[in-house]
Amino acid sequence: MQDYGLKVEKALMPVNNSFENERIQYLITEDGVPLYEVNRWLELVSINSYLTGETYAYKLLSYLRFLKANKLHYLEVKKRFVLEEYIKSLVFEKNQITHINDLPTSNKTSSSVNTHQKRKNTKISKDSIILRISVIKNFYNWLEDNDISDQSPLATQNKPNNGTPRFHSTKNFLYRQIWNFNTQKFITPNIIPKTTQNHIKWYTEKEIEQILIVLPTLRDKIIFKISIETGARIGEILGLHLQDFNGTDGIITIKKAPNNENKAQAKTIERDLYISDELSASIENYIRGERGESDIYFSTFLFINYKGNKKGYAVNQRNYLKILKNWASKIGFEKKDIRTHSGRSTHAQILLEYLFEGKVTEHYIMAQMGWKGNINTLKKYTRSYNEKSRMKIAKELLEHQIKYPIITIED
Repeated sequence: MQDYGLKVEKALMPVNNSFENERIQYLITEDGVPLYEVNRWLELVSINSYLTGETYAYKLLSYLRFLKANKLHYLEVKKRFVLEEYIKSLVFEKNQITHINDLPTSNKTSSSVNTHQKRKNTKISKDSIILRISVIKNFYNWLEDNDISDQSPLATQNKPNNGTPRFHSTKNFLYRQIWNFNTQKFITPNIIPKTTQNHIKWYTEKEIEQILIVLPTLRDKIIFKISIETGARIGEILGLHLQDFNGTDGIITIKKAPNNENKAQAKTIERDLYISDELSASIENYIRGERGESDIYFSTFLFINYKGNKKGYAVNQRNYLKILKNWASKIGFEKKDIRTHSGRSTHAQILLEYLFEGKVTEHYIMAQMGWKGNINTLKKYTRSYNEKSRMKIAKELLEHQIKYPIITIED
């Protein structure tokens, strides 16, 4: 696809705070020049994680390229017609639309555009389309809030009811079926339906033991064990530095810190996490043994690669997920069911059991998991725990009922 001089570029931006002097940010440039308003917004959405900023940048880039192909600036877009055409451009091969300014007002609808050619061997999912529209909506709302754009193309508008002086609000574009155009019969075959994912949400004690046995290195076992014992995110674990491990007190410290090497960083609040004496001893053995043999660049990261062109550099999330999937599959797990987040979910379930037994408080759980004031996240895990418990009780009842006499019908 033609880039029209618009690109996403990775940059180090100077910042002034207590723990970093510079931060990664993804920028959108046009012919090498950063787009001012666009990058102000990208800076805002990148505050918690520059990876979010990266995702948003590429989604917005697609929209900006579409506009430039049609000689439109994002501040000139006032009609939903253009956004509807953008959605169709994601599904169909043609990127050009009849210029909106050349259309009579009565024809500025999706039905006035010639049917596009189907993309060849290309599918796009419903969720992908919705995410793109969400990003665009967020961007235009920010423009409105900062008085940069006087009217968002996604804003809810008031329209008069037919035959009455009353007005009603139209639905927001984001919440409509965005692919429901007159070209529905051509669009539907090109949209991938959402498939149900059957990821393992949490591990049983037996599964934890099996995975710990099969993982090939002490490093891999430790990473997995930390996720189970502490509930830390995989990004928080792989972002650990040597100085974040206190073997004397059995503590690992989660810190928000710049990480330009493996993109692993804390998304939750900073906190100290306590680990078992056994795990603490394993980490010390790992540092003196496996890690020391591969630390050819004197890395400050706790977990580093052992071989290949990345030997001595920090382990990244994709690499560890690949290791976990490959070795778990050797003992009967489906690769598609394995995810790195399951260790965190397992720890959350253990904490919820303690909560209902009165051993911990909600405040303790939120502090341990790094949920700063986010009670909704705790409620989500509680619902999962309740469903898990309900299934367990239901099975116990069924096993008890099996002992009842078989129902027979007398002639």
